[in-house]
Amino acid sequence: MSIVDLPEFLSAFYPGETVLIEYDTVSMPEVLFYLIFINRENRPMLIDDVADTLCETLTKLEFIGFDISGFKEVPVIKIGGGSRKCGNVFGEVDVDRYSLDIGYYSRIFEKASLNGVVLNHVLGIHKLFLSLERRGAIRLVKNIAMFEGDRRRIAFYFINRDVVETSYPELLLLLEETASTVLNWISDGEKFVLYVSKSANLGIMGKELSFTLDEISSLAQSF
Repeated sequence: MSIVDLPEFLSAFYPGETVLIEYDTVSMPEVLFYLIFINRENRPMLIDDVADTLCETLTKLEFIGFDISGFKEVPVIKIGGGSRKCGNVFGEVDVDRYSLDIGYYSRIFEKASLNGVVLNHVLGIHKLFLSLERRGAIRLVKNIAMFEGDRRRIAFYFINRDVVETSYPELLLLLEETASTVLNWISDGEKFVLYVSKSANLGIMGKELSFTLDEISSLAQSF
């Protein structure tokens, strides 16, 4: 499968799914984030921005040459502080060292009033784990599991595997068990690969999408 198959691939996810996207520190997850954005086919999008990760992501996309103007109106929930605001921020959720107020988050989610199944991107969730004590981190995994099956959204959790394995290695295993789909995003310097290691849709189990640098550059010029 190649970059042209991405819209069809994204249609394989079911409403209510929790999709875990694992990447390493140098694999440039912002590229995948952008590819999903431009292939969303007019489906509504919501971004959970943990500790200013969205602004960092958009800055990197600008460096690559992508047009990021389309993100100005995307609704954003800021989580865990941060002073930079990107996108259409309509709510903020504070985090203490023990937990995230999931009830308050749910009320803000309701305020978005988005029609159709929302593609809910969660950026920087690993930073949230670092800010919590161990019990709080485990509670956060339980909170993520609570949203599994919420058919109003498909959630994409972008998580830095290197960071989590260094700090709380067992949490990554719990997240993989909780998620209905697990994707691995890899870069070898010449191409990007998205591999499906687990999926609720057995039709895409073990599938692999490959993106060359030339394809990425062409996209940067087209949008």
